[in-house]
Amino acid sequence: DPGNSEDSDIPKGYMDLMPFVNKAGCECLNESDDCGFDNCLIKDSSYLESDCDEQLLITIAFSQPVKLFSMKLQSSDFAQAPKVVKVFINLPRSMSFDDAERSEATQVLDLAEEDYKEDGLVPLRYVKFQNVQSVTLFIKSNQGDEETTKINYLTFIGTPVQATNMNDFRRVRTTSNSQFFFTGVLCWCSPDCMKNTVILNGCCF
Repeated sequence: DPGNSEDSDIPKGYMDLMPFVNKAGCECLNESDDCGFDNCLIKDSSYLESDCDEQLLITIAFSQPVKLFSMKLQSSDFAQAPKVVKVFINLPRSMSFDDAERSEATQVLDLAEEDYKEDGLVPLRYVKFQNVQSVTLFIKSNQGDEETTKINYLTFIGTPVQATNMNDFRRVRTTSNSQFFFTGVLCWCSPDCMKNTVILNGCCF
């Protein structure tokens, strides 16, 4: 199942990051109306297919920063599987196809048949993918120079960055003090230290 760190093809210490994908922040340019981007986020017979040519521009956003170890791509038709893929991270704005062509990528992949085996993983330069909030894939060509490109499944393998999320704090007001609950820990803080204060594990910072 997606997100299952026990999958045999996932190295120990890493996991399928699909549960951390923020679908509302994802984007795909040149997707077919009939075979859209959402199809490649689930493991079934459906697929993402490009529309007017072989190129696709996919942005995947994560709900929290992650570290990327590798990418997993599956395509039922190898001739239509991606070949040259430019990978970008943390772009400040949406990228056009022209931008993708001329911009320097974080990594350029030249995929081969072995990358599409059932247990195949596409390695990424781990040191360059340490604090990733979004990743953009420019699929420049496919394996057989076919008119369109197909992707049955796309996901990333890695780990979440353990960053404190202030949305996880829940405040409960009392008459003289404020209580904070964070991951099951009860924290107390007097009103005098409430200004510009972060409460973590019972301590004021």
